[in-house]
Amino acid sequence: MGQFEAFVGVNFWTALFTLLNFLILFFVAKRFLIGPILAIIENRQKEIDDMYSEAGCAKDHALALEEEYKQKLVSADEAVKVIKSGDWVDYGWCNNTVDALDVALAKRTDELKNVNLRGGILLKPLAVFEREDAGEHFTWNSWHMSGLERKLIARGCAYYAPIRYSELPRYYRESSCPDDVAMFQVAPMDKHGFFNFGPNASHLGAMCETAKHIIVEVNENMPRCLGGTECGVHI
Repeated sequence: MGQFEAFVGVNFWTALFTLLNFLILFFVAKRFLIGPILAIIENRQKEIDDMYSEAGCAKDHALALEEEYKQKLVSADEAVKVIKSGDWVDYGWCNNTVDALDVALAKRTDELKNVNLRGGILLKPLAVFEREDAGEHFTWNSWHMSGLERKLIARGCAYYAPIRYSELPRYYRESSCPDDVAMFQVAPMDKHGFFNFGPNASHLGAMCETAKHIIVEVNENMPRCLGGTECGVHI
């Protein structure tokens, strides 16, 4: 019986050292293992919370842009009503020259006189010059002539403006006769609210800076071309 009691008995010093070892291991693990792990988990949770918060803000911003887009969206016929006799109107450049807006403006030919259109490198005939008497209502002022524009000169309703092309943005920014209306084709609006000029950026950024009114004609097929800070206009 005495041997059994000795076998199952608890030695005070052994128990004390065991407890102390346990406590030391616990505090060491908490300091060097559990603490860093909890910190990693906390930081990761914060990253997730921030990500959801940013996503929520981005969604709200996108919804606000979409709402602003809907408010500003009008038909081509309605948009060109801002153009008045005597105005200077930029028609775009090369393949972002307006199409639907050109047709809409042509419908107002009899209402208008001395509307000065600006553009260049026309790739197709303009609706505003289909009538034989178009020169009594519109003039075309080209920065760079294509064959179509030279034919308009022969009709007496177009002029060539000699320029140094690299300085064209400066001409717009320093012009004493800025555009009353600038209208041109663009790519669909991106998630940040920008309409890209496509492969026709050229001087369009400077043109938008100085124009009194800007009208964009959205073309679903216009490619987005990035680079620099003047490749689009914000809604």
